[in-house]
Amino acid sequence: MEKNKQISIALQILIVALIVAGCGPRDQESEPTESSRALQIGVPDDFPPFAYLDEQSNALDGFYIDLMNEIAEDIDYQVDYVSFDVEDRMTSLEQCTYDALFTYYSEGEDEPYCVKYYDRDTGRFLYEICSDEEDIFTEPVFDLGLVIVTARDSDIRDVSDLDGHRQGILEADSHRAPPGTSFATRFLDVDSLSQALSDGQIDAAIVNHLDAYSVLQRVGKEFVITGEPITEQFLSIAVCDTELRQGINEALTEMKSNGEYSELQDAWFPTE
Repeated sequence: MEKNKQISIALQILIVALIVAGCGPRDQESEPTESSRALQIGVPDDFPPFAYLDEQSNALDGFYIDLMNEIAEDIDYQVDYVSFDVEDRMTSLEQCTYDALFTYYSEGEDEPYCVKYYDRDTGRFLYEICSDEEDIFTEPVFDLGLVIVTARDSDIRDVSDLDGHRQGILEADSHRAPPGTSFATRFLDVDSLSQALSDGQIDAAIVNHLDAYSVLQRVGKEFVITGEPITEQFLSIAVCDTELRQGINEALTEMKSNGEYSELQDAWFPTE
């Protein structure tokens, strides 16, 4: 009898101990850290191959998405992508609506960091936002400046060699042509510009860096991008928070040094 009583007391003590332990703090349910918070990333949904809505998966895809996924993994953040149209971008930049916003800027003398928007089809200027603060933008993720596409065996090596050669430019890029540069022909689309270059109607195509890849795919291995960009217009990430911007910059620098960035760029912008 005494033995059964001792066993009963021991069981009660064990049960109380288990209840107390169950009420204690749980490491797995601790408050989320700052780095576990999902960043709100603003991206366009109609700017392939940088960012676009995939019709089959109904999810955002593109170079921006893959790049930001790699960066987020490096800096230990989750990300949520929010699509916007070009009209929303101006307000989003001014009000820091998102943690990070993929956009582009150009460098000038008076207002060195300007986001300028043009209608892609007509080249018509829409609006611009300028800031005196350089550090609103991360390091460039892509240079969208004008470049020269010409035959591999051409004597054209940079913009100084263009004089006396037949040149072509996309109508949508003509507003960015360097002052004093004349172009023989303006073309409405990449197809007609590429055909003229391939047929020898022009000696060089002046085209933004993104469309240059499309031109190379159409004209073949006999043509190359030559020389340095004629103008600069950087695709970048606008980030209001200084610490977050620094982390993104460090991740970008690491990706560019270890080859990950080049692999990603080659995957989304093939030349063949």
